[in-house]
Amino acid sequence: AGNQDKEDRISSLPDGILCNILSFLPFKYAVATCILSSRWKCVWTSLPNLCFDQARIMTDDSWNSFEKSVNMALLLSDSAINRFSLSSITRYNLSQLKFWVSSAISRNVRELELKIYNDCRPKLDNLNFGGIELPESIYTSKTLENLKLDLRFFIKAPPPGICFPSVKILDVLIYPTNKNLSERLFCNCPMLSSTAVEVAKSGWQFRHFNLTTMPKLEAFVLRMVKFFNFKWIEPHCAPQCLLIRVKKIEILSFGGQKDEMELVKYLLKNGEGLNRMMIVFTNSAPKKKLRQELLRLERGSTNCEVQFLLSLRFSTLRSFSGNFISLEVDF
Repeated sequence: AGNQDKEDRISSLPDGILCNILSFLPFKYAVATCILSSRWKCVWTSLPNLCFDQARIMTDDSWNSFEKSVNMALLLSDSAINRFSLSSITRYNLSQLKFWVSSAISRNVRELELKIYNDCRPKLDNLNFGGIELPESIYTSKTLENLKLDLRFFIKAPPPGICFPSVKILDVLIYPTNKNLSERLFCNCPMLSSTAVEVAKSGWQFRHFNLTTMPKLEAFVLRMVKFFNFKWIEPHCAPQCLLIRVKKIEILSFGGQKDEMELVKYLLKNGEGLNRMMIVFTNSAPKKKLRQELLRLERGSTNCEVQFLLSLRFSTLRSFSGNFISLEVDF
């Protein structure tokens, strides 16, 4: 057949399928399809997944290109967003970050991921120890189900009350200015089934992570970093979810200090539904001695198996699937 008889089958596909195809491209290439024809002119504005990584922008002025792309995606469309991801390695105006997050929340985003790395961490003396305030909408959104915050700066505690009412998966690395941040983040999360938390603060205590407010908790991972002192304060009563629902526990970077041992003792004794506890030792821990002591501890579950690894060669935080809580704490 001649060229005039050839059919453009791709362009005849529904918008939903075209958007799904474009979602696999970097944002700038997805936008570039608007010049193909009038059919493609506005397709990119309905992209359900908006992912921006400044490190992938290979230009001398990467920040301006990054900022322009994010603003274009949020200002030139009002369609619903399924996933919104930001990864930045450059210091910038945090009011811009708040605007971007608020815009994504207003468009009913379901998955939100923010990675703001070292160069973006404000100096503590410039914050008056108060921290940066994130948009309140991030804590109250009723559509947000999956949230990942890798924020290398100090943030303020959210308002008291229900936090993350619909979030099922929560993965957080934070620099809290006081214990209120950790307590309020987990004060009342009715749908939470999976969370990874790294709290980079000396003196953080396990009680700041309130298991009683997470009725869907089934497993969690706790990472302890030896550079800070871990303090264990036993709760007045064991959380119901620990007694019944928790099936898997992993403790990473275990050094065998007194408070660490007391925590493991408590978890084993009160984990009546526990099937497995995995303990990963630090390189300097007296592994043989600790292994013998840990195996002698009382277990609340007759089905509980205690396993050991000599060292952590790779992160196991994402190794679980299903309903679990992964708690990573830098003390």
